[in-house]
Amino acid sequence: MAEEPVAVARETAALTPKSGERRLNPIKLRHMRERRKAIEDEVTKLEVEIADYEAALGSFVSTEETRRLTDLLNARRTDLETLLGEWEEVAQSIEANS
Repeated sequence: MAEEPVAVARETAALTPKSGERRLNPIKLRHMRERRKAIEDEVTKLEVEIADYEAALGSFVSTEETRRLTDLLNARRTDLETLLGEWEEVAQSIEANS
């Protein structure tokens, strides 16, 4: 029986009203902060990879290598854009609920 209120609280307390606003429960807010940090770390790694690929493209080896590096560079840039979008959403949610 003690687990039932906890389970109900987890399901229903994700958003609780406060002064007309919806507020995340503290556990979900903590998870979002952890996710924001993980995204920031991944963004840093992607930026380093992008810089490395751009530097590698500065010295021509072959057309095949240039294509390969260009494809990798474009994929990392796409990954970066996706992560930055997710970071914005998470950061806005955290800011609105802090």
